[in-house]
Amino acid sequence: MIGRRRAIPSWFAPALLGLGLIVILAAAVSADPAQHVTASSSPFSDEGYNALNARNLVLLGRWSTDSWNLYLVELPLSTLLAGVFAVFGVGIVQARLACVAVVGLLILVFGWGLARPFGKRAASLAALAVATAGLLLYYGRLVYQEDLVIFFLAAGVLTLGRDIARRPWRWGLVGGALLALGVGTKPSAIFAVAGILAAVAVLAARTPATRRWIAGAVLGVLVAGLAWGALVWLPNRAAFANVLRIWPPFTWPTTPGSLVHRVLTYVVDNDGALRLSLPIAAMGLFGLVVVFIRRRELDEALPRLVAAAIGWLVGGLGILAVASYRPNRYVLPMLPAAGILVAAGIALAGPWVRVRLPAAARAGAVALLAVLLAAPGLVSYASWVVGAPSTAPAIQAEMAQAVPAGSVVVGVDVGLFMMRAPVVAIITAKGVPGNSGDLYHSAGARWYLTNPDAYPYSVSLPPGAWDARRRIVCAAWFNSQDCLYEVQ
Repeated sequence: MIGRRRAIPSWFAPALLGLGLIVILAAAVSADPAQHVTASSSPFSDEGYNALNARNLVLLGRWSTDSWNLYLVELPLSTLLAGVFAVFGVGIVQARLACVAVVGLLILVFGWGLARPFGKRAASLAALAVATAGLLLYYGRLVYQEDLVIFFLAAGVLTLGRDIARRPWRWGLVGGALLALGVGTKPSAIFAVAGILAAVAVLAARTPATRRWIAGAVLGVLVAGLAWGALVWLPNRAAFANVLRIWPPFTWPTTPGSLVHRVLTYVVDNDGALRLSLPIAAMGLFGLVVVFIRRRELDEALPRLVAAAIGWLVGGLGILAVASYRPNRYVLPMLPAAGILVAAGIALAGPWVRVRLPAAARAGAVALLAVLLAAPGLVSYASWVVGAPSTAPAIQAEMAQAVPAGSVVVGVDVGLFMMRAPVVAIITAKGVPGNSGDLYHSAGARWYLTNPDAYPYSVSLPPGAWDARRRIVCAAWFNSQDCLYEVQ
């Protein structure tokens, strides 16, 4: 007797996709970020900024040495990096691998979480669309808050795909806590979270279970927010003023005309965000159209997840449309929302396709769709990493040898350059007390990192000290050189 074929587990394909993503990102983990992918210089500076406090904790025994306290508003990321540094050592490769692991886990959780409500094929194609989006491939191997935000938001929303009729309060609390962790990793995620909760409440709260999930999620967000306020904000109120000075300035439109202008200009000038996510954006739009046409067929988890995706996109993209600073990485956390719409569109169109196409044609269509979703991002990724230099690890090793332990080093790029050195690294920030001015006397700084012979940014030195400087070592980074100088 021939036994029945065992069904492939719903986690299997997403696990392969997540593992594949980890492999291709890890293979180029030491490569420098590609230029001209964003108008922002962030890829060449923010990795050091984001890792500095975690590096301080492991090398120096304390989160903060000055007024650079970003860990307070990105605590989940800083905690993750500190744990990785404590186990595997401090360095840019270790920090990047931590983020690579997070986005790989995201793909597993995302595809697995969508398999029950949408089916394994639709879920796997949606996970593929997210995994191979150009935005994720570019930023997924760099040290960014968005890599963790996207995981927490997706995991929180996917609790709506569970059988919440049995434990709606419990799943709501879990979902809310995960959404709150996303906000704790990057506060701007609160707009997407508000959109998610509002849309589910308005568009999908027809059943008592969904209403209980919303109540549990709101409670989870509030409890997490109160805990953060009591444990993080209250003891560090003074430090938060300095964090606000570090962040890019934000201005609201002042007139209806300026509001319309910002929205329209973002549609055509979004720092390449649309280009880098075009396949998933196009399929997400297709999914939204299919959902509208076949909305009466939505039942159980489908309307909840679709509503969450719509609110996610409206809240997350809505604030970007009116913001004064909007680099393309800010769109990265919206990718799973588009992925949910991709899965919904494929799942709802499936019955129509099955009655019109033979099995072989359907298999070919699925294969073609997979290629169309994945190829643009993978081709772009190859152009970014093949032949790319890997200078950051070497720079960090050289700088760690050049500066005595316990020294104080000041400069714009010290977070990246001095990541492995057991020194106090003060990132110069104009207008931030403790990170500008007379650091020679206030912090005992005798080492300065700056462009060749350029006077150090935002600091002051005693008369004659800079003239008597001694150049120690120089390194090329981002189309320029930074040199390390010692003064007496």
